[in-house]
Amino acid sequence: NTSGTPAPNELFVFLSYVQSSDSATFQKDMATVIERYNVTIEGFLAIAVPSERAVEHLAIVNTLVDVRTDLVDLSKVGDNPLMAIVALEAYQTNSATMTHLFENLRTSLSNTEFLQGEPGYAFIHAADTTQ
Repeated sequence: NTSGTPAPNELFVFLSYVQSSDSATFQKDMATVIERYNVTIEGFLAIAVPSERAVEHLAIVNTLVDVRTDLVDLSKVGDNPLMAIVALEAYQTNSATMTHLFENLRTSLSNTEFLQGEPGYAFIHAADTTQ
């Protein structure tokens, strides 16, 4: 996003749809969110991880794929409302799992030193507003 404003996340997009019922805008905005998940998944797949982190890494990738799939199904709300309802329920479960896995990863890496500019540094300090 080069406009300087953060791209909306899936919750914002869904909330906007609930308020407006504009299926076309919802599908367009959700496609943007889904593409960000695609890029994130590709990035995680490209990361070489030590063998002791392989299971943790695979769990995160699988959960990212699950959430992306839920969002794809949810974006079809105008065409298939029943599928979207099922997808919303699955999204709630899978996104909670994804959040938990990322929190565990962040905690497990908190005592690891990364140089500024390394991906690990950005991840560890993402919520630190003093950086």
